[in-house]
This record gives sequence, C-alpha cells and structure tokens, in this order.
Amino acid sequence: MLRFAAILLFTFFLLPINHLFSQSINTGFRASRILQSYPNRVFPSEAYWIKAANNISKNFSGSQPSAIWIVSLYWSNGEIGLDFPSEGKYLPYVNFMNKDYPESYLNAFDTTDIKVWLQIEPGAANVDSLINIILNRYKKHKCVAGFGIDIEWYLANEYKYGKQITDIEAERWEKLVKSYNSSYTLFLKHFNSGWLPPNYRGNIIFVDDSQEFNSLSSMVNEFKLWGKKFNPNDVWFQYGYTADKKWWSLFDNPMKTIGENLIQNIPNLKGLIWVDFTITQIIPLKVNLNINKNNNDIIVYNYPNPFNSETQIDIHLPVKDDINVEIIDILGRKVKKLWSGIPISNKINLVWDAKSDNGYSCSSGLYFIKVYDKENILIKKIQLLK
Repeated sequence: MLRFAAILLFTFFLLPINHLFSQSINTGFRASRILQSYPNRVFPSEAYWIKAANNISKNFSGSQPSAIWIVSLYWSNGEIGLDFPSEGKYLPYVNFMNKDYPESYLNAFDTTDIKVWLQIEPGAANVDSLINIILNRYKKHKCVAGFGIDIEWYLANEYKYGKQITDIEAERWEKLVKSYNSSYTLFLKHFNSGWLPPNYRGNIIFVDDSQEFNSLSSMVNEFKLWGKKFNPNDVWFQYGYTADKKWWSLFDNPMKTIGENLIQNIPNLKGLIWVDFTITQIIPLKVNLNINKNNNDIIVYNYPNPFNSETQIDIHLPVKDDINVEIIDILGRKVKKLWSGIPISNKINLVWDAKSDNGYSCSSGLYFIKVYDKENILIKKIQLLK
C-alpha cells in the first residue's frame, strides 16, 4: 500500500507544472470597440473572436476559452457610451448607441463553449443601474458567465485613477450580479490593489491590468504580490499591452511564455486575458486593403471613384458562399448594408446611392466597401464628392 502511494506521489510530481494548473484557468481575450486597436479600424467578425479564444486556449492544456467583453467605454466628464439602444430608458451620464453591438457576438459565442464576462467602464453612471440594464438584456445568453467593473474609470471625472471602492459597494455589487444567476461571478479590475475593497472578498475575482514592465521577471514579481494580496480568491491578469511589447515581442509565443511563467508562480491564478490593443498582432486578422488579382481571392471594383451621386460596385467571388457587403465610414461605423446572403452566381453587382440605411444622404468624404465572410474581410476605399 505504501509503495503504491509512493508511486502515485512520484507520478504527480512528474506532471508538468502548467498541466497541473491550466486545467482550471480561464484563458482568452479582452474585446472593446476601440477601433484604432484593429487593422483599418474595422471591428473583427464573430468568427475571428471565436478563433482567437480557441487559439489562446490551446496554449494552456485543459483551460476554458473565455472573453472579457467591454459593453461600455468611458468618454469624458463622467459620460460613457453603452453599446446598445436605450429603448426609451434614460440613465444619467449614459450615451446609448443606435445599434446593439454585442448581441450577434453573444449569439455566436452561445454556439461554442466560450465563457464571457461583460465589463463596464462606469464613469459617473450609477453602477447598480448599469448592472441591472446590462444583465437584464443579456442574461438570456448561455455564454455569459459574469460581470466586471474597471475601477480605474469609476467616477473618473472626479478621481484621477478612479474612486477607491468600499467593502459595502463590493458586497452590494456582487449580490446584485448573483441575483441574476447564482453561478455568475463578479470581477473588479485595477492596476493598484489599494483601489479595491480593503476587506470584503466574497467570491470576487480580482483582475490586475498593470503594464509598463521592464521585463518578464518584473511582471511576474508584481503579479505574485497581487496574487498574495487577494489569496485565496481567484486572480486574473490582463497582458499583451503595447507598453510591454519591447520585450514580449522577442518571444516566439508570448501568450504561452508569459502565461506559463505566471501559472508556475501564482497558485491562485485562474485567468489570463490578452488585450485587444495587440491581439491581431498575435492572431492575425485577414484584411486585404487592395484589389487582389489572385483567382482564389475576392475582387472588388467600383466606378466611378471618386463619385458624386452613386457608384457601381462589382464583386467577383472565388466560390459562392455566404457573403456580406457594407459601406462603413472612416470610424468603422456601418453606414449601409448592401448585401447579405449567398449569391446565385460568383458575381454580385450592386449600386450605392450615397445614402445611409435610414435614407439620409451622406456627406462628402472617405468611405469603405467592406466585404466579409466567416473568416475574411476585404476593405476598399472610395470617395464621395458633392
């Protein structure tokens, strides 16, 4: 019996360290609609984010593909932008969008095993109200696993790095999140642990998004302190910031190299999240900015260009497949949907009359024809002159 136990113990210590820990961690990406983070300011498709989550997870055997999906961004003076329409609701300091941007992505994630935490940058908006309006809207999605608050932007109009939160606030927010689903978890994020609740822990996940490290070892040392501070609670780390690229870009696989070092040194590490600012540099987004002559590529012509009242758009496809054609503006916002579906032939002939989906005439300037399928995006610049 003792011999058998000794063999088991010996076998346990032979297991790779990353195998022991990675089975129970969440690995994936953070996504936001900060469009300058992406090539040509085009927000990636649902298929890209699914590929990204799965590719990241493959670096850590047995890990859970996961995402932090930012649904509100801080603007200025306490105001935020919330990524869906108001539907008659009014919240102070909240600017609602005219389209529900997260919905199609959450629908896509529902068909996978990706787990999503919906994150806010609250500004001066009431956090309780934001939790309610967001979870009421998206609790139907099976991919949703929790909610997150970036404390750096909490009352950022009054406090340089956000307002330090109290135990009472943290406990109230966690209870509110769990009232929608007892399995939901709340995360609180900041780069300084002093901004997080001094004593209350509950089952909160504490996320460190520090950057500007001199080396991998300095990152590991700081994150180790974060892990000890909040132990035994789970801790997550965001990494991949541009400010650290000078050293992480030297690694063949920075996601894996950094991640394995953190896993080996921080026992309560349960999440590794690569940030949106550099994700397409690690997991390339296929974007063609010019007309291709390869027979296997999508080809787009338009004439005249520049144009005044309308332009003819001819699209040649290598195969008949489900395709989408949109006009977007220089900020990456959809102006007009021109086509969605499978064409009857390998050619699509369209006309854009310089009007938006709402029928309004567009002003002079640069626009882009965006042609995309499940995995690829082609962008062609056009110019409207009036």
